[in-house]
Amino acid sequence: MKTMLKRIVNIVLAAAIIMATVGTAAAASVKVSVAGAKKTAQTSTVDTQYFSLDTESRNDGYISIRYNKKTDKDIRVYIYKDNEFDVTGLTYEQGWKTLGLTNGSGTYTIKVYEHAYDNLYYNRGQTDVIVEAADPIKPFLFSNHKINICSAPKTEAAAASITAGCVSVKEQINAIHRYVATGITYDYNRKTDAQSGALAFEEINLDAILERKSGICIDYAALMCGMLRSRGIAAKMEFGYLADGKYHAWVKAFDPEAGWVRYDPSTYSVGYQINLPWVEAYISNDANYVSVTETF
Repeated sequence: MKTMLKRIVNIVLAAAIIMATVGTAAAASVKVSVAGAKKTAQTSTVDTQYFSLDTESRNDGYISIRYNKKTDKDIRVYIYKDNEFDVTGLTYEQGWKTLGLTNGSGTYTIKVYEHAYDNLYYNRGQTDVIVEAADPIKPFLFSNHKINICSAPKTEAAAASITAGCVSVKEQINAIHRYVATGITYDYNRKTDAQSGALAFEEINLDAILERKSGICIDYAALMCGMLRSRGIAAKMEFGYLADGKYHAWVKAFDPEAGWVRYDPSTYSVGYQINLPWVEAYISNDANYVSVTETF
């Protein structure tokens, strides 16, 4: 899936029509999404003709972007760091959208493209954001473009119901993990679409996953992370490779008593059909999870 995504993006970028924009600094009051809630902050923004970028919370692991030019065209935002990238959609109508900068300290490059025609996109400008991560846990408590709790009220309500009788953080994590692993079935048709690149630019809709009760590894992981974050529990969705070389997504949840613990709800789900003790042992073995490339 990752290789296919890179091929698609490279085609788009190769066909892009270059149009430079110049940024200036200004002050603005904006709303940013944090762990399912919203707060208003007086911030400095990078303003260009086409987009504005709020960077005040960059060291906490997120920023916000808004497209300034009224259009119904497809807009894509690319987030680059250390030779890796992520892409998300943006519309003029949605106003400010939160982007996650969750891969630690360093320089993140934000590039914005607007659809022109066919496979051609206008380059609407780029900005570098330097992050000095203050707390390695904080970024994984917030809502962002991959784990968007603010647009998932059903997911938030389900998480509250699932954990109602839990006392400790560990009990809450285990309850949500069990719910996602047993309540979602693996969708092999969706896996085929992912491998073909058909899902490369699809937004993750947590409530849609919850309602259809099916998905692939990224759906399982995103839903589990969203539920945990809505309960104030830090959780990160990691991407990398299994020992057999398959590209995969899984979860790490933060338990104050144990630190970061790996969970793999899609693999655990398969364990119910084959051999659960064997799968549990597989998931707990660090050697089976290698080359983590991205974290959200």
